[in-house]
Amino acid sequence: MNGPDPAANGKTGGASGGRPETPGRRGLLRAEAFSAVGVGVCLGLAGVGAWWAFQPAVNDRAASLCRSVIPALNPSDAIFSLAAPRPGAARSSVRIAYTAQTADGRLRRREVSCRYATSGDDAQVRLTSVATERGPLAEANFYFLRRFYLEASDGPPPDPAASQAIAPRR
Repeated sequence: MNGPDPAANGKTGGASGGRPETPGRRGLLRAEAFSAVGVGVCLGLAGVGAWWAFQPAVNDRAASLCRSVIPALNPSDAIFSLAAPRPGAARSSVRIAYTAQTADGRLRRREVSCRYATSGDDAQVRLTSVATERGPLAEANFYFLRRFYLEASDGPPPDPAASQAIAPRR
């Protein structure tokens, strides 16, 4: 038989699967929807927790190299307080939040993100790009930073993590 079921009093189909909707049934549907949303939220939170737990470890050499860039990006009189390095947004990257305090007492919350390449055995780490909270360093700026600061003839710059508040290399 085609058409609506006369027993449904004009109400057909929908979420009730063709059964007539009654006030009690409508409340049950609402409870099922809330239950489904609750399960979805719980699964989403579990997924975020699993993602966070399996974040790749920070490459210690890359973190040290990235920290070494910090003095070059700030005024020469700045003193730094560093947060623990975190994995960056991209693969093979590290992000470091820090505070720079200048001689006049001004505090600036800053962040540096470094992308790097490693040799097959992770023994060598090479910086491939640097970005701050203002955006990526221009190619020429990055070249000068790498060539004349990180690869300087007097050796690599000190890692600011050697002390949590140090004056930069001059």
